[in-house]
Amino acid sequence: MPLPWMLGSIIFCLISAIFKFPITSPKKIRPFFVIVIGTLLGSGFTSDLLSQILQISISLSLLLVHLFVCSLIIIPYYVFIGKLDLRTAFFASMPGGLNEMTLISEEQGADDRKVALAHVVRIFFVVITVAFWFRVIEGITIIQPITSEKMIFEYPISELFYLFIAGFFGYYFAEKINLPAKFLLGPMIISGLFYSFGILQSSPPQELVIIAQVVMGTAIGCRFIGLETNEIFRSMFLGVGATLIMLFFTIVFAYLSYIYFENKFLEVILAFSPGGIAEMGIIAYSINADIAYVAAHQVFRLSIIVLFVPIMFSFYKKITNKSS
Repeated sequence: MPLPWMLGSIIFCLISAIFKFPITSPKKIRPFFVIVIGTLLGSGFTSDLLSQILQISISLSLLLVHLFVCSLIIIPYYVFIGKLDLRTAFFASMPGGLNEMTLISEEQGADDRKVALAHVVRIFFVVITVAFWFRVIEGITIIQPITSEKMIFEYPISELFYLFIAGFFGYYFAEKINLPAKFLLGPMIISGLFYSFGILQSSPPQELVIIAQVVMGTAIGCRFIGLETNEIFRSMFLGVGATLIMLFFTIVFAYLSYIYFENKFLEVILAFSPGGIAEMGIIAYSINADIAYVAAHQVFRLSIIVLFVPIMFSFYKKITNKSS
């Protein structure tokens, strides 16, 4: 299985939720291990990142169109096939922002439980489908290990110190400037600078990275706890349909980016896929893809959704109020 620590945890917790086994979400410790993943992803940054800015800006414009097209198709899908009310379908159809869409949907009178479940299923199936595709269909061998080859006791004190500074100062930096996904992006940015300038040489210790993947997978899988079995399977059925629609357009737009802008096809797949920032980053790291390119698109996708969805919904409410 590709990414066995993370995907295995997801599947185990899903099965446990279906059979009502007594498991608990690690939500209190998850932020700490997201910092570890952010620091890990920063190790994939290179000093030639600035030379890619023009290429990334063109690709980001294409991603914006991709987001619009996906939302335009999936809202009717959830309304007519999923039988959700229009408000709930609106927030459930967004290709990103699990926590943000759940909170905003509750404020706007939508069914936030169904919105949350739709996004959990989206992340679940995107991660599994993309990882399976890369490993089994594409036959990609992991040429760069997802964990460092060194154990924690083999690190010099100075290296551990800089890893600690990159992680926790990165979080503090993201908190101060109000970045989205602050536990991930702050450490990723600061550690990326450290790696680019040669201050850091080694990835985080493999014990921490393995535990971080298990915690992240468990947190995703545990979101199904407390749901009735028929509700889980119905949501999974609808989520599979929505995910397949998103991934179809992801492939279409990735191919356009590959043909017209000469971007690497598989990297664009990861950059445009509507999974989580950390989850897509881990997959990018595991196949030695350009993490900075993938992360830039994932952050842009989340930022656009968080910033503009409330505005779009306000506009929608004005139109419906006038028509009524």
